[in-house]
Amino acid sequence: MSVDLEPQKELVFKGPFKGVCEQSLFIRNRNPESIAFKVKTTAPKQYCVRPNSGIVGPHDQIEVQILLQPMKEQPPPDFVCKDKFLVQSMVLSVVDLQKQLSELWSEAEKTKSHTIFEQKLRCVYDLEASTASETALYTSSKIPDINVADVTSSESNNNVLAAANKRIQELQNEIEQLTKELSNLRNRKPQVLAGPEKVMTKQMIKHTGYSPQLVVLLSIISFMIGVSFF
Repeated sequence: MSVDLEPQKELVFKGPFKGVCEQSLFIRNRNPESIAFKVKTTAPKQYCVRPNSGIVGPHDQIEVQILLQPMKEQPPPDFVCKDKFLVQSMVLSVVDLQKQLSELWSEAEKTKSHTIFEQKLRCVYDLEASTASETALYTSSKIPDINVADVTSSESNNNVLAAANKRIQELQNEIEQLTKELSNLRNRKPQVLAGPEKVMTKQMIKHTGYSPQLVVLLSIISFMIGVSFF
């Protein structure tokens, strides 16, 4: 008597294959007696099977987890997996249930091999699903970073330009005010600045040119404009 397997023919593993890939194999016993099972593979170092043997009671089932170990590199698109699994099963009598599984299988393989039923499954790697999954993961992880950086940079530039324009307007107002004061000074009569011997006339103001305050202010304006648009 055999057991029912789900899936019946193929174990399909979906990537990405650089991590552990898991697939479940369900073993169903539709018989009135208990059945012992054992799972074997052609690539024991590549797969981890939990449990790899056991007993399924009458009209019961068990889930076997098959773990495909991580690969160093993604398989090429034309890769065809040749790994296979073998599920062995045999009916147990009341007397058999009193024995250890290892002892039962040892006896059956030596003297009762005709009572062992075998079912084979082949392994399939779904490379298309793996590629689509990696592409979606890469896209979702990259796009938000670019958008956030662009928005942050744009807002920062706008704030700098707004502050620079405001400061330029303030400096222009101060220049107009100083220009008016300079004009008033040129139109005034000679005044005593520091005693009777130090008199500044209209000719001295004309010869001097701009006041020191205005020269300093113009230097500040040039520096601020250079920093704002650097």
